[in-house]
Amino acid sequence: MNSTSSINLVLDHLRLNYGQNPALDLPRLTLDRGATAVLGPNGSGKSTLLRMIATVNQPDAGEIHLSGLAAADDVERTAIRRRLGYVPQIDGLPARMRVHEYLDYVAALKEIGPARLRRRWTRWALDRVDLADNHDAKIKTLSGGMRRRLSIAQGLMGSPDLLVLDEPLTSLDAEYRGEITKLIVGLATTATVVVATHHADELAAVCHRVIVLDAGRLAFDGTPAALASRGANHVWETDTPVEGAVCRAIGPSRYRCVAAQVPPGATIIEPTVGDGYVSVVRYTAPTA
Repeated sequence: MNSTSSINLVLDHLRLNYGQNPALDLPRLTLDRGATAVLGPNGSGKSTLLRMIATVNQPDAGEIHLSGLAAADDVERTAIRRRLGYVPQIDGLPARMRVHEYLDYVAALKEIGPARLRRRWTRWALDRVDLADNHDAKIKTLSGGMRRRLSIAQGLMGSPDLLVLDEPLTSLDAEYRGEITKLIVGLATTATVVVATHHADELAAVCHRVIVLDAGRLAFDGTPAALASRGANHVWETDTPVEGAVCRAIGPSRYRCVAAQVPPGATIIEPTVGDGYVSVVRYTAPTA
């Protein structure tokens, strides 16, 4: 269960090299209770960072501490894992197990006991992700969205102080993306939540803090509103895509575009978090 004490995650100058090239090179970051979204292009280091936070991988340099516990120390790393829930990008769920059997197994790994308590946690977690009616189903029969929700459920077992989620909205339809987003925001009232996502305007926009990685380095760190402001004077709508701009369809023959320079005659519109993210990683945009 969540502790009433302060939850404090410190990422102290983390660095990881792939050969001679730095894959991740970050300044000191401190994450407290609340939800922090990690955005970035493919290959920017998002999953690498989350695997380090989840103690799956160790950095080549720098240190990770959770409420004073050092991830580099074998004994303290075990203590961190007791307080940790991790949802990887690729779930690796055991196809032949039944849903409730798998969650009972996860609960046992987390040293939750006795059996009746594990059953209570299983019911609780399945209710959170709307899978209670599928508790006896074999995992191999679940749809992609159901598998994703089950992966999230296993991360919730024991109500961890630190919850690390890598692309939790993958394979979910719009309804469940909304439900899981609300769940994540609710969990962040009592836990430190770190979530990597491509859904800037759905998930990152409602987090307390947003970090943007680009080529393994920190490109932005601030509130969703501050990130949106980075797109100010760079966003407009048009009937046709514009060469050199990042444009996405928003309706029949209608596009929302972001570029370093707005074409003459275009009407500038209010930027979203997603627009600000594009400005940060693609263009030199002023900080409002």
